[in-house]
Amino acid sequence: MDENLTTEQGTIPEQQGQAAEGLDETNAAEEKSGQSDNADATNEGNKESTAEQKEETAPALEVKFNKKKISLSREEAVTYAQKGMKYDQIHGDLQKLRDHAARNGKSLSEFVKGLEEAEIDVIRQQCRETADGNEEYEQLLFDKALKERDIKLQEYNDDVAAKEKAEQESLEQRIADGVIAINKLNPEIKDVSQVSENVLRMAEEEGISIREAYLLQEFNNRKAVEAAENAEKSAKEKSSGSLNDTAGEEMNSADKEFLRGLWN
Repeated sequence: MDENLTTEQGTIPEQQGQAAEGLDETNAAEEKSGQSDNADATNEGNKESTAEQKEETAPALEVKFNKKKISLSREEAVTYAQKGMKYDQIHGDLQKLRDHAARNGKSLSEFVKGLEEAEIDVIRQQCRETADGNEEYEQLLFDKALKERDIKLQEYNDDVAAKEKAEQESLEQRIADGVIAINKLNPEIKDVSQVSENVLRMAEEEGISIREAYLLQEFNNRKAVEAAENAEKSAKEKSSGSLNDTAGEEMNSADKEFLRGLWN
């Protein structure tokens, strides 16, 4: 009895050990599987993040400048487009400078550089006359004059930048107000990207509100559709009329032949 009990008790720890090993293996496999799933999810997340970063950093536009292809980001493309839109405003003055340079046998860069050097010479001469032979005082006056010159330039640039910023903010506000006004007419339009370039251009060129330009375009579109429908209707009526005329002539000829046959 004791031997059997001892034998049974001896087998219990061994079975428990095997069960424990099996459980450990199962847990290890599940843990490994979980780590693998997490790693796969992390890799997928990294791939998506990398793809989004590539999409954000991808060039928005490729242009050709000085016989070279240049890739521009969206921000660069917008900046250069805005600068290009100012070209018409400065083209007249730029052409005058080119004409002056050509009359003096110089390139535009050489002519502008000569103007700057001439201005510096005038400032130097005025300082020399004021100093009356005192070189130290002359240099002091000259440095002060150059500093004042730079301050005036900075003030001018700041003023221009402030005006441009105010104009841009005013334009953005005008567009936003226009979109709100159009949305009341057409609830499907909720963003400026849904407003055609023709409407924005018409509002700018005609000096009217974006809402008025939108209504005017809608009116023109309806008139164009009506004109096309009327033209199509007129063409069908003419075509139908010519067929009826032909059929009538054929009937008249047939009647004449019939009557002729009766008389004969």
